[in-house]
Amino acid sequence: TYGEASTHVANTLNNLAILELQAGKLDLARDHHRRALGIRRAILAPEHPDVAESLHNLGEAERRLRRYAEARPVTEEAWRI
Repeated sequence: TYGEASTHVANTLNNLAILELQAGKLDLARDHHRRALGIRRAILAPEHPDVAESLHNLGEAERRLRRYAEARPVTEEAWRI
């Protein structure tokens, strides 16, 4: 209905990823956070709060996967926004 690149799809992916993270499905959560971030970056302003949210959430998924080198830059970018 909304197409692949819409805020509705990004929000749904973000919410799904949060549930997956809580369920311990870390790789799947990271993938969905990456997709949500890609959509949000494509359609929203770089400083939009939803972009910051996606960056923060992706950083959290990377941290839980103990991928600290990947977590740090996206978390820091979220803080800057």
